Amino acid sequence: MASASYCSPPHFPRTDLSYYTAGLILVISIGCLHRGLPVFQGRGIDGLPPDVHDLFRNALVTALDEGELLRALGCVVAGLLHEGGQVQETAEKVRPLLLELTLPLSEG
Repeated sequence: MASASYCSPPHFPRTDLSYYTAGLILVISIGCLHRGLPVFQGRGIDGLPPDVHDLFRNALVTALDEGELLRALGCVVAGLLHEGGQVQETAEKVRPLLLELTLPLSEG
């Protein structure tokens, strides 16, 4: 029997908190790298400018329901698209797919 959080490709388990957490860490790490700040153990986070902090101010997950996880994932996707400046061409190509991840499952 498959676990409740398992979805086979091409479906993405968008409501799995571990995907959200990994994405948030990745995007913040990209922001640190772009600015020459330390990435290891989040040590450069305090050195990020206010505009980057503002992107993630609402990224805190406050409940484990689908709507809340998708809302928080939307903050992560917005941050990724913002911080993807050095790879803008690639970011534009994947933008529709990333935004689709933030839709409720019934719409995606």
